[in-house]
Amino acid sequence: MHIWIFNHYAESPDGIATRTFELSRVLAEQGHHITIFASSFSHYRLREEHITSYWQLHKMEKRDGVRFIWLRSFPYAANDWRRIMNMIGFGVLAVFRGFVTTPKPNVVIGCSVHPCAALAAFGLSRLSNSRFFVEVPDLWPQVLVDFGQLKARGFTARILYAVEKFLFTKAERIIMLWRNTDDYVRGRGISIDKLVWIPHAVDPAKYAGLSEYVKNEGLFTAMYLGSFVQSMALDVVLDAAQILLVKGRTDIRIVMIGEGVEKRRLMTRAQRLNLSNLEIRGSVPKSNVPTVMKEADCFICCFKSSPVYKYGLSMSKMCDYMMSGRPVVCSGESAYDPVAEARAGISVQGEDPRALAVASETLADASPHERRNMGQRGITWVTEHHHVRVLANRLEDVLLERRLGRGKEGSL
Repeated sequence: MHIWIFNHYAESPDGIATRTFELSRVLAEQGHHITIFASSFSHYRLREEHITSYWQLHKMEKRDGVRFIWLRSFPYAANDWRRIMNMIGFGVLAVFRGFVTTPKPNVVIGCSVHPCAALAAFGLSRLSNSRFFVEVPDLWPQVLVDFGQLKARGFTARILYAVEKFLFTKAERIIMLWRNTDDYVRGRGISIDKLVWIPHAVDPAKYAGLSEYVKNEGLFTAMYLGSFVQSMALDVVLDAAQILLVKGRTDIRIVMIGEGVEKRRLMTRAQRLNLSNLEIRGSVPKSNVPTVMKEADCFICCFKSSPVYKYGLSMSKMCDYMMSGRPVVCSGESAYDPVAEARAGISVQGEDPRALAVASETLADASPHERRNMGQRGITWVTEHHHVRVLANRLEDVLLERRLGRGKEGSL
């Protein structure tokens, strides 16, 4: 099949958000022709990364059998009007570039964050007489409402809810990264027979160079590796570092690695608090993540409390953490807690810096053997539930349903 995927935030193998590419690469190996329409401006590093000429609006590139079409997008550094322009501009340019792109698709997948990308995908599916699927990485606008950024009955939220229902209605299937969304979709008046769960994917081969955990010399290192965004409770990490300092646990250090709109503020606050046990670094390419992970003795996943997590947890960083063979501290409540289910670390109440500090101490005081066993259980869990080939085959089955004359299989 010729498959087009419109994902504003998709990245090439060297980036952070590589899920779309990794699934596409496996589908390409199986004989399908994949084109990913993505933004040339990185949301994760807040910079232009693919188009050098100011007058160039798009660029085509092929990586491991997958065709990328990079679309120039309006730059921004915060969640203000510039980011809105970035979203709208992407949607408009996607329609124009898709209209002239050949060969035409059999299948079009639109990622709904943000809605402009999915609407562009829907429009092009109709123009090309192809099948339309919608993928939901984040529950917009529900996430924005639950984090207090939009009023549930406000004009903007009502428009976004209407767009969401339109996309759910028009899509042949709804590809969810969240595990427990039956009630959410049913509440929108949509049949849950459309649902298929395809979470974040992991290719175990990329972690082949990451040796089995052995206690590092020197300080015990708790690491956060991911985006500095508002949905992560990263101030709690700073508060936990301060608590550890006050308690005299100078044998524990915290390293935070990544980029995002919250990074500058967090760095300023860390300096003001004089957190000598905390270090903040820039992001690293996806290909270098296993090397950086060797430095860690455990990982921290710390997200804000929100009603939206009753639908599960959808974070690529969690898969990376668990594949490292190191234990994980999961700070937050979710209907899907892989750390607790796999017994791969410690889960604590969200937005509680004292609980996070105590969990870090507990892992620091555990034996290397105990930490290694937790890490191995995490690898087993992720390989079973998030292996890229298992998920790519699930996606292929869904896309081939009508061709093979199969009926709907219900929620997977």
